Amino acid sequence: MGKDAEIPKTLTAFREATRELDSGKRFVEENVLQMHRVEEKAWEQMSGAEQAMLTQLIRKFSNLIRSELKYSEK
Repeated sequence: MGKDAEIPKTLTAFREATRELDSGKRFVEENVLQMHRVEEKAWEQMSGAEQAMLTQLIRKFSNLIRSELKYSEK
């Protein structure tokens, strides 16, 4: 089998990858973007002070997780 036998395999792999990409794009459009819009609407319902508090707490929580991960790697 030479290079000619490899072409159909490559074309099939390309088509499968394209289908997976299309499926992934649909998933993002149907789920991820919808969730993003929901989060934005919820965020807009909070006052500026509430948004600032939440942001501060999320940053602190993220930093604590980062520290724990560094500690647990040792």
